[in-house]
Amino acid sequence: SQSGNAGKFLKTDGSSLSYDSAGITMAQTWRLTSSFGISSNSGGTDVTSNFEIADTYGYGGIGSNMSQSSGIFTFPSTGIYLIQFSAGHTTSGSINWSQIEIRSTQNNGSNWYIAAYGYAGLWNGGAYQSSYCQFMFDVTDTSTHKIKFAVQGSNANSQIVGSSNQNQTIFQFTKLGET
Repeated sequence: SQSGNAGKFLKTDGSSLSYDSAGITMAQTWRLTSSFGISSNSGGTDVTSNFEIADTYGYGGIGSNMSQSSGIFTFPSTGIYLIQFSAGHTTSGSINWSQIEIRSTQNNGSNWYIAAYGYAGLWNGGAYQSSYCQFMFDVTDTSTHKIKFAVQGSNANSQIVGSSNQNQTIFQFTKLGET
């Protein structure tokens, strides 16, 4: 027979032993539900709408959900999170590049910083490309430490691809451990 401690790690703080849950306790994928055009590279455009938690073809997330308001994501608990942004890009005309960004704040939005970015090169109209970036974020306070996503392009011919049926542009959050 198994004890109630099966599947847990034994840990010590120097004075006593205790059992801790093993594995990832929170993982969630959000996606962009519809495509939109990117403005030129004048500081980027925040992605503020058309988000949903992935919900098709057997999707499975675990743990508490992220929440978002106008594209600003709030974490369900403190901890170290891996944030991943993967985007599909297309273009209606000649363009040199299209960029995605993960932006973080540690003071509830008073200052936002580009924590990570990824590029896609698009040279012909109708071309498709993808980009990816990631960031490990130490969320020590869920009321002040937040994330948002932004995009920009070398001109206004670029577009980020979205769908409510498949993951084309996604935002993934995985809690790796406690802070």
